[in-house]
Amino acid sequence: MSKRTQWIDEVRAMDSATTESELESRRKKLFMLRVQQMTGQVDNHRQMRNLKREIAQLMTVRNQAQAEVAAEEEKA
Repeated sequence: MSKRTQWIDEVRAMDSATTESELESRRKKLFMLRVQQMTGQVDNHRQMRNLKREIAQLMTVRNQAQAEVAAEEEKA
């Protein structure tokens, strides 16, 4: 299993509160990287791309979980 796949499995195992806190943390890191980029202090420009990808993956897992809950409520 690759590191990326392992990370996604860990995210899927998180509860909603942990997922939200991770999402908030990643967004703050992205903001700080943007500020650093504006001032020319970013050493590794791939960090921004990786953070954006992680944010998107966290949001996807969160939305999938919400869709599952909504589907279960419709059945009941």
